[in-house]
Amino acid sequence: MLAKRRQQEILSLLSQHGEVKIQQLADRFSVSSMTIRRDLEHLETDGLLQRTYGGAVTFEGGWMEPSLASKKESHAGQKEEIAKTAAQLVEPGMSVILDAGSTALALAKELVERAPLRVVTTDLDVARELGGQEDIEVFVTGGQVRPEVYSLEGDMALRVLESVFVDIAFVGCDSFTEEFAMSRTVNKSALKQSMMKAASKKVLLADSSKFGHVVFSKVAPLSAYDAVVVDSGLAVGVRSALLNKGIRLLQPDGGERFGSMNALK
Repeated sequence: MLAKRRQQEILSLLSQHGEVKIQQLADRFSVSSMTIRRDLEHLETDGLLQRTYGGAVTFEGGWMEPSLASKKESHAGQKEEIAKTAAQLVEPGMSVILDAGSTALALAKELVERAPLRVVTTDLDVARELGGQEDIEVFVTGGQVRPEVYSLEGDMALRVLESVFVDIAFVGCDSFTEEFAMSRTVNKSALKQSMMKAASKKVLLADSSKFGHVVFSKVAPLSAYDAVVVDSGLAVGVRSALLNKGIRLLQPDGGERFGSMNALK
């Protein structure tokens, strides 16, 4: 196995488990412990993980995208909560943009019951999930396929987003703070910004585990979104701080309860 591929798999394992051990990795990849140490040294130099005695732990600021498989397994319960909550904003007959990612895929599954709909997406798995559904029109932006995550980006995707206008854009993030939603790369941020420009209402889908981490590229201030949908795991203190800043938070437990687009008015 090439070193780059092995290092990508190491990062995927870190995304799933938060920690890896040198000997376990050596056994898994059938290489020497010295080879794994060199891999970890390389990844630490790039700011993708933090080495520990006998292994490494997750460093959330890393730029490398976890694989779609690892994303689906990571915080699956929280993503389901977000999806069920966000789906209540959608009414039959609407047009929506769905960002790429495992949270958007969870939302796509919930939207089957909200047909008829028109959906624009940069995610091939979202398109596959909804493409065969009766009364759901699916439009894929086109663009370059990103390996491991099966999303689309580039000028072609941007041009399509610039040519449409929808009722709601559901936009994900790689991290968020009290001030900003962020993404690992400038290209991803540009796509998310185009999604927001193409929608009457902008909704951020934010897994609580991503709060407080800082990654490379700012997408938008939280105040630019009409609502932030987050799971029940968000700390009470953080929720209070965001509400005090005037951020509209929608949560499955104790947050605002709603049944339609009226929640965004």
